Amino acid sequence: MSRILIVEDDEQLLETLTDGLSSFNHVVEAVATGSDGLERLLASEYDIAILDWGLPVLTGLQICQEYRQKGGQAPIIFLTGKNDIDSRVGALDMGADDYLTKPFSFKELLARVNALLRRPSQLAESILTVQNVKLDLNTRIVTIDDQPASLAANEYALLELLLRNRGKVFSYNELMERIFKADEDASEEAVRQRITRLRKKIDGNREVSCIRTIKGLGYCIDVVR
Repeated sequence: MSRILIVEDDEQLLETLTDGLSSFNHVVEAVATGSDGLERLLASEYDIAILDWGLPVLTGLQICQEYRQKGGQAPIIFLTGKNDIDSRVGALDMGADDYLTKPFSFKELLARVNALLRRPSQLAESILTVQNVKLDLNTRIVTIDDQPASLAANEYALLELLLRNRGKVFSYNELMERIFKADEDASEEAVRQRITRLRKKIDGNREVSCIRTIKGLGYCIDVVR
């Protein structure tokens, strides 16, 4: 599961892409204007951004250019009706990673999203572990004592975030921003409920959870307990 931002002003296409990617357990945020898209990209971390070329206020190219100039590293896929070579080259020169010409099939978009998510990173681990829990970033499967565990999308996202940042304490606000969709009714109580459910699934019969509560600060995963 990954966090994906879609910036598209076609309401029907936006809904189709959001529903389709969400059905594959991705956390999807969707906005319809270029200014909102750039604001989201600069304020939060995403695994992939999908940008329409022609957008209100700021174009997809302008978003991409400013995002890259400010150090943004998330892969970017452009969606556009333009199919000429100059447009394609222009998008890639601005820092895009891929390019889909409208109309396109959702199956092709999904394949390209998956290809970018599989792109190797020198700094990335392929399997994250804590105690008897393993999270495989390639297959996106969580196992406990080598048996597959069934996690909801937000539970998976929470576990992945904590495992990628072992020892780091995340506040309620950070978890709400990183795990929940922007339009979701997120709250501290919702975070507590997710933590409680995740603990029940991964801790088994252990008396002490690998997910620590740091009073007044938030939560973290300990490497050794």
